[in-house]
Amino acid sequence: MAIQINGNGTITGISVGGLPDGVVDSDMLANTVTTGKILNVVTATTSTQQSNTSTTFASSGLSATITPSATTSKILVLSSSSINMIGDGNSSSGRQCLLRLYRGDHTGTALSTARIGISAQGSANTAPENNEMGAFAYLDSPNTTSSTTYTVAIAKHDNNAIIYAQKGGSYTSSITLLEVGA
Repeated sequence: MAIQINGNGTITGISVGGLPDGVVDSDMLANTVTTGKILNVVTATTSTQQSNTSTTFASSGLSATITPSATTSKILVLSSSSINMIGDGNSSSGRQCLLRLYRGDHTGTALSTARIGISAQGSANTAPENNEMGAFAYLDSPNTTSSTTYTVAIAKHDNNAIIYAQKGGSYTSSITLLEVGA
């Protein structure tokens, strides 16, 4: 079918994908279409060692605070945590620990949990076999314009183990908060 430009402002004879790139932009689309824009970015890092010997979550020392500019904004949380574990000395197998992302402090609203397997051979007085990184990528809808904190917490999953975040101050963990406009 031939392309025809009618006198009333319509064009006929065009199929899907028939226009060259750049002909239709966001101004030509429906008013309900929105494009997300990054409105605010906050980053925090820590290399301060934290430890936990409990199955109850405790702060890993990694947190950041952002103040959304609109209640419709979403917050994209990106975090990377350095985790070590010292085993119980009763097993030559690896162990597991838990990371949890909270809105608020480590007693706030739990958003996501990750389980990390770590080779933790040896006694309680020996160094762990390796260091692992635990990461979160989470899109939150806090529905507020108040200051909002996001915290990463740690807990052990196995008995008689010690979980370390940023062990010995030799490792750095980071968290980045991106406010995405609606």
